[in-house]
Amino acid sequence: MSIAGKSKRDVVQQLEKSYGVARTTVFNRLKYLGYSLDKVDDLFSLSDEQMAELDNLHRWISDG
Repeated sequence: MSIAGKSKRDVVQQLEKSYGVARTTVFNRLKYLGYSLDKVDDLFSLSDEQMAELDNLHRWISDG
């Protein structure tokens, strides 16, 4: 599932809600994976593959 928004803030807020983490945690995870929120066709987004990696990272961290 890809994620998109009209601003970077929209995307970050969706990720905060989805993972139940703070904004700084979202940015740290994006940075760790080497991802940036790029604007394509007037939307900031992350691809399906990037979201899958974020999901895997979240599960790995949650499992300890």
